[in-house]
Amino acid sequence: MKNKSRYVLNKYNVLIIGDLMLDRYLYGNISRISPEAPVPVLEKVNVENKPGGAANVALNVKSLGSTPFLFGIVGNDAPGKMLRELLKQDGIDTGNIITVNDRPTTVKTRIMASGQHILRIDEEISDDLDTQIQEQLKEKFDKLTEEIKIDAVIFQDYNKGLLNDNIINHIISKCRGKGIFTAVDPKFKNFLCYKNVGFFKPNLKEISAIINLPVSPKIENLNTAAKKLKEQLNFDNLFITLGEKGIYYCSNKKSEILPTKKKNVVDVSGAGDVVISAATLFFLSNLEIENIAEISNIAGGLACDSLGVATVSKSQLMNALI
Repeated sequence: MKNKSRYVLNKYNVLIIGDLMLDRYLYGNISRISPEAPVPVLEKVNVENKPGGAANVALNVKSLGSTPFLFGIVGNDAPGKMLRELLKQDGIDTGNIITVNDRPTTVKTRIMASGQHILRIDEEISDDLDTQIQEQLKEKFDKLTEEIKIDAVIFQDYNKGLLNDNIINHIISKCRGKGIFTAVDPKFKNFLCYKNVGFFKPNLKEISAIINLPVSPKIENLNTAAKKLKEQLNFDNLFITLGEKGIYYCSNKKSEILPTKKKNVVDVSGAGDVVISAATLFFLSNLEIENIAEISNIAGGLACDSLGVATVSKSQLMNALI
């Protein structure tokens, strides 16, 4: 990348709203088969807990030099308390996280053996929040955006029940009225609720399901899909993440596929969190979309260097811009 000195990453206030999770990693070794059934026996060595979901986006926004404001819910349980404590240790304000008594904290437990991810166990309830909690979230959002200048809002949607058309429409409407940039990492359920946003970042599987057509990672195919989405959602800028194939970007001016530059992928967990964090911050810095896509592609590759959900620091990213 030429003249990387012009890729200045300023400090912004970014509000992240989405599904919070506790990512738990259970590491062990497998050396035998169980005598009770034809399954391997894992001898546990270590357990590691990390903030996941929208919380990992907040961590990435912070590691890239900006100030995150995290909105979400946790259960009144041990994982919820642990998630709050981990966030506090990482310097993330938890004042806008609501504790819900009748709902568990979402926990994703990944079983790891010899550097391989062999199983994931999910503990969650993904029904929509009751209207009282929805109203609390909206009130917290309105209050914060009146008190503090928010530069961008990131919706990090995993279809775990926090976000629905009521909350989404309220926040997008408020953001448009205040000139706040909006970025979305969608999932299937609320996909078509995110109208008139600044930046929309689905993946290939989600696109194929929503437009009800198989979409291959070829420019003509992706351009057709992008046109159909644009007609329905009226976004300003689109990225489609293509896994090992890289990133497709599209704006009113141009579209292109940028192949991934990462050759040895250790783990893709959390790469999407890094991409939306970096892209949002560079959109705020008014770079051209092709430059933002290239930088985001590099950032996503850096996130694949280690096991588990990852964060990428500002210095790491800037050093990689060569």
